Amino acid sequence: MRAFMSLETKRLYEFGDFRLDLAEKVLLRDGESVPITPKVFETLRVFVEHAGRLIEKDELMQKLWQDRFVEESNLTFNVKMLRKALGDSASKPVFIETVPKRGYRFIAEVRSLELEEKDSPENFSASKIAKPETSIRQHFSVERHGNVIAVANWQSEPEEDASEDASAKNVPHLVSLAAVPRSLYGRSREIAAIENLLRGEDVRLVTLTGAGGTGKTVLAQTVADGCSAEFPDGVFFVELAAVANPDWVVSAIAQMLDVKETVGKSLLETLKTFLRERRTLLVLDNFEQIIPAAASLAELLESSLHLKILVTSRAALRLSAENELIVPPLAVPPTDAHEISADQLKKYSSVELFVVRARAVKSNFVLTDENAPAIAEICSKLDGLPLAIELAAARVKLLPPSALLKRLENRLKILTSQTKDFPARQQTMRETIAWSFDLLGEKEKTLFKRLAVFAGGFTLEAAEAVCGEETGDTEVLDWLESLEGSSLLQQTEEDDDGTRLLMLETIRQYSAEKLAENAAEDRIFRERQAEFFLTFAKQTARGLFGAKQATLLNQMEAERDNFRASRKTRRKIAFSASVKPSFS
Repeated sequence: MRAFMSLETKRLYEFGDFRLDLAEKVLLRDGESVPITPKVFETLRVFVEHAGRLIEKDELMQKLWQDRFVEESNLTFNVKMLRKALGDSASKPVFIETVPKRGYRFIAEVRSLELEEKDSPENFSASKIAKPETSIRQHFSVERHGNVIAVANWQSEPEEDASEDASAKNVPHLVSLAAVPRSLYGRSREIAAIENLLRGEDVRLVTLTGAGGTGKTVLAQTVADGCSAEFPDGVFFVELAAVANPDWVVSAIAQMLDVKETVGKSLLETLKTFLRERRTLLVLDNFEQIIPAAASLAELLESSLHLKILVTSRAALRLSAENELIVPPLAVPPTDAHEISADQLKKYSSVELFVVRARAVKSNFVLTDENAPAIAEICSKLDGLPLAIELAAARVKLLPPSALLKRLENRLKILTSQTKDFPARQQTMRETIAWSFDLLGEKEKTLFKRLAVFAGGFTLEAAEAVCGEETGDTEVLDWLESLEGSSLLQQTEEDDDGTRLLMLETIRQYSAEKLAENAAEDRIFRERQAEFFLTFAKQTARGLFGAKQATLLNQMEAERDNFRASRKTRRKIAFSASVKPSFS
């Protein structure tokens, strides 16, 4: 018997209508190539080589990723895409059976085919098993990035060109982007603005900033879908939420592009060479925890004239090439919409999102004139934050809108999700806000907590007077700028009287929880707020009959919620003073 060739060159596998060719790295069904990614191909290879045996998740991840750290969701996705390629079902499997909490088993009968004696490595090719008519092997890559499925055509060079520089090979060419499963509502203006920026010849870097839960990721994915035809060398989505070290960002980008470090050059230099002449769009998601890595992006942009980068981050990157676009919450109905009808509500994107998500958990849910006022108030109370609205709408399965509205007084307890495909940081609104809070410095955290005493926004003067206890005005200003830059504060007005800042109510409730952890500090700063606005009210009242009456009335109207909070605090102080301890 002749010596066997290596497993890759001698072995074919058949199962059902499929044939797996390890030498040509192609999956065929009835002679036609089935598009799958290289990683999904390797997943199938492991399954067929161990057909009938239970493969534990840890074992399968080790075989596929060796010593790289990846989340289990990557394995789950690969299996999901493999099932899709095979036309298989998780509930009624024909090929891949899931063993709950353990792993998977390939249950189809697999036939292993060896090359006959006359077939030598020199003259055997996949043409004998009806491969596509081309001298270049073509494999299609179907990558899911969050809620976008990208289909890329990976073209390997002909065998005779195998000696070429590896950085010039395996170049992905994006051919289509599937529709985003989680539809966007009320974002047409933002989509148009971002697309216009990316089409500008002098625009290289666009950063989408905004509070956690505003939908920056899905917005970026939708824009990438719309712009894909303008980037012939590919659109690549790089998820960075799990990257904690700025030094790992270049590696994450290189891994997505399948660029490997070469001898004598750093990975960053190799990446520069790879991207230098290519018209490519990189979409980098969740950059806020690795802002120092922005310097590497600047180097990539400087060396790659046709590269463009779209970033999502809760904080700006502070690069000279950056064009920042703040993603606002969705439009909400007016706060006094007690008599609003269902037809009137439909024009608000926040309400549209609420209704769609409510129907996903309760198919017979309908927006009516009866529940319209409650839904309007829910969306308003949740500040139009898409994530908060989605989490609230999921509760409609058990709670009608009127009952849900009452429970929003403590919204952080009810805004949670059991949805398995949400990232951990977005399973609850508390976790979403905590992600931003944990990235703050200690001084910013201190100011963030103290700002909870303001209701309905505040002026710079008020923040300095109430929260600047042990610091100078300049430091408070610096910290406010930092909080605003982290998307925990919003600037709402700017006129001759100065800037007004606002903390979204859902974020403010988290801030209040943090302040309440220290009862003494909570009492001190609420009393300072009460004293400030009592003084403000007295001073303003003196001028109400003068030339500045209109201006002063507007100022008092802006502080209405702060006056109420101040009055509530003063009542508590008065009550505490009236209650005298008795001794027997």
